[in-house]
Amino acid sequence: FDVFARDSKGREYDIEIQRADKGAEPKRARYNSALMDANALKSGEDIGKLRDSYVIFITENDVLRGDKEVYHVNRKIEESDCGDFGDGAHIIYVNCAAKGDSDVGKLIHDLLCHDVDEMYFDVLRDRVSEFKKSEEGRRVMCKAMERIKAEGKAEGKVEGKEILEVLDESVNNMKPRVEVKSRRVGGASYQVPVEIKPQRQLALALRWLSTYASGRRGMGMSKAVAAELLDAYNNTGNVIKKRDDTHKMAQANRAFAHYGF
Repeated sequence: FDVFARDSKGREYDIEIQRADKGAEPKRARYNSALMDANALKSGEDIGKLRDSYVIFITENDVLRGDKEVYHVNRKIEESDCGDFGDGAHIIYVNCAAKGDSDVGKLIHDLLCHDVDEMYFDVLRDRVSEFKKSEEGRRVMCKAMERIKAEGKAEGKVEGKEILEVLDESVNNMKPRVEVKSRRVGGASYQVPVEIKPQRQLALALRWLSTYASGRRGMGMSKAVAAELLDAYNNTGNVIKKRDDTHKMAQANRAFAHYGF
């Protein structure tokens, strides 16, 4: 899962961010939903305790081809007027190609935006800028730096390196250099590789760092950030995989690079 979360009522969420259609197919949604259920209960636990689950795909393109901002997918009983099966399993697709003026359209804008000052929603703006501007963000990063220094030296991963040098190399490793952008040419839509400007490189790196650190269960934020940064320093871990996936997608679509005008 890209992001796994549980709310105060115990409902579980798998949030997947997909730049390409491949990986967001309906059977992938079904598979992810099954994975969540398979790990939701302990052996012998009452099935009635199974909480509602949500698999949410945030896609760059209109994967379901319905020209909608959001698609809600639920099981229904075809032979009954009541319709809803009521099993508590939900699948949602958010189409980032639709940029309307609704709340969902504004959310899509914020998910794609690299300038925090242009975001509509405070919760996203504050989260993205947390590590750069807020006192709490600085506190988390300071603790993360201390952990990197202690754990990295203990494991022999950063021996002889200054902590700021480690941080700089970690962030630099996380930055993506190329990505794909959707372009319509002659009535067809193409995924076109484009170089990423330095400001957006940093914004994406910090966004991924925040996302994957938040998704590490069983540890505090500073420890999670330290773990992600230490992995990134050694070119491993969740953020590096996300960077590599972004690069691979651009490489796979290099034949359309000439449309990058």
